[in-house]
Amino acid sequence: MSDHITAAVPPAKAPGDIEEFRDDVSGSPFYSRDMAPTTRAERKWAMKDIAALWISMSACIPTYMLASSLISEGMNWWQAVLTIFLGNTIVLIPMVLNAHAGTKYGIPFPVYCRASFGILGANVPAMLRALVACGWFGIQTRSSPFTCPVGETCPRLGPSASTWPSSRASSSSGPSTWRSSTGASSRSASC
Repeated sequence: MSDHITAAVPPAKAPGDIEEFRDDVSGSPFYSRDMAPTTRAERKWAMKDIAALWISMSACIPTYMLASSLISEGMNWWQAVLTIFLGNTIVLIPMVLNAHAGTKYGIPFPVYCRASFGILGANVPAMLRALVACGWFGIQTRSSPFTCPVGETCPRLGPSASTWPSSRASSSSGPSTWRSSTGASSRSASC
């Protein structure tokens, strides 16, 4: 008779299969409910959701402005579209690599940065990511007034922006100074 105990061998997983963390770590001093790994049942996104996110991030005002400037500089429309698609695909590669651990293990970015940077050091890449997000928000906000130029109809606000009193240039400081330096008005900025 054998006195040894045979351990149960877990079933083999396919490479790239989604992992689920099953241990209770709520007693850890580093535990936060917001940063805890998600279970398989809590993960609702599929490939179509991630593709829709990527497309929606690619279809933005600066992209339209880039496409129109490429066309005005001499490219055909299909060359401009191909150039922008290629650029977005190049950016997609590091984005997918960056998100892989989070989607596979169900952990947020600051948690998997702890392995490389430590508990406190993980705040550095998280804050750098936040600064990039703030910068991109600034670019989006700054380019938005140019989508509805002064004197043209704003689809959301109705009549011509040039008929709105605060969009007219005046000698006082304030909106007219901003308008003269950017070529946009407060009316077109609200569009």
